[in-house]
Amino acid sequence: MMATNKTQTDYLKYFWPMRHYLVTCGSNGQGNIIAVSFCMPVSKDPPMVACAIGHVMYSGEIIQQTQEFVVNVPPVELRRHIYYCGFHSGREVNKFKETGLTVVDPIA
Repeated sequence: MMATNKTQTDYLKYFWPMRHYLVTCGSNGQGNIIAVSFCMPVSKDPPMVACAIGHVMYSGEIIQQTQEFVVNVPPVELRRHIYYCGFHSGREVNKFKETGLTVVDPIA
């Protein structure tokens, strides 16, 4: 019997069943939150995640400029915030201010 390398897959619990994600992006006081329904792991080493975000979307433009974003996995209790971020443009409103969501230091 051939030995197999066991791959760590605990992180997959955050992706299935299908969830809604809040992707945050920005710098220098220019921040935004976008609701995203499609994110998936694409690589373990290096760790990479793919999210479907249109390049003409406000967040897509910010991400192209900064080359950074954070995928947040909100609990169901934040569904009002998720819907708000999905139905309003960051070009027109400050979603952090309107939802009361805040930026915290990322966990490395």
